Amino acid sequence: MAQRDMVVHKFGRTTGYTVGRITSINTDVKVQYNLGALVFKGQIIIKGLNNQSFSAAGDSGSLIVERSTRRAVGLLFAGSESNTIANQMGDVVQALNVTIA
Repeated sequence: MAQRDMVVHKFGRTTGYTVGRITSINTDVKVQYNLGALVFKGQIIIKGLNNQSFSAAGDSGSLIVERSTRRAVGLLFAGSESNTIANQMGDVVQALNVTIA
C-alpha cells in the first residue's frame, strides 16, 4: 500500500528508470482530456527525486514499485513536469479482478 514519503521507482517507455517520492495519497485530481476534465478520486501523487521529472508522456501504464520491498503500489496514468499521478494498486487489481503474486 502506498504511503506518504515512500521512495518508489518505475521503468517507463519515455523516461526509462526514474526514482521518486510519494508526496500525497488518497488525493482527488482533475485531469484534462479531449472530452473534458475528469475527476479521479483517491490517487497517488509522486515527485521525482533530485529535481528530475518522474515521468513524461508515453510512460502511462508503468508499474510503480516501492524501492525497499519491490512491491507494486501504483499504476501511472497522468502527470506533468513536476508531479506524476498514479492509481492505487489495490484499486487496479480490484477493477481488473486479478491477483498479484
